[in-house]
Amino acid sequence: MKSEMMPVFKINKGHLEMTSQEKQNVRRAAQLLSRTTAIALRRYFQNQTAIDLANFIEKIDLWFSISNSYSPLAKLDYKKSYSGTEDQIKGLDDMFELMLNSTVLGKNNMQTFQKSILMQITSLKMLFNDMKEKHNVKFLSTYKLNQDVLKTFSLSFDKEEEFMTIRHQ
Repeated sequence: MKSEMMPVFKINKGHLEMTSQEKQNVRRAAQLLSRTTAIALRRYFQNQTAIDLANFIEKIDLWFSISNSYSPLAKLDYKKSYSGTEDQIKGLDDMFELMLNSTVLGKNNMQTFQKSILMQITSLKMLFNDMKEKHNVKFLSTYKLNQDVLKTFSLSFDKEEEFMTIRHQ
């Protein structure tokens, strides 16, 4: 039984019940919104809500990994520096679509963190293409480029009533 619980070893009550200051912890948000959590949801909960949540989390995790890359030599492809691969572009496009088509409960308009993510994705693609064309750059390690956007995204979960819901069209 213990080995079956390994996929969610990082998640505990402290990830779900936080003070305002604790909600600013990017690391905790990254753990909760991780590929590991998405895999566990798919494995242990066989319903559409869990699958939708897992897909949501996985899109965020992939975007976070692309937007927080340190090295072109990372073990996992999706954690490598941004080089404009098909998978990286798809990951960014999926997050772009998610932010564009999501609404924060109780809000009518797109929130600042959503607009920031849309700008970050567009800017990263444009910057890389420009640097590649003008300077033959092969990759961008994105961790320094995006710290403000990542922190803003984490802080957007600061209010309990502000949860994301996907608009079904």
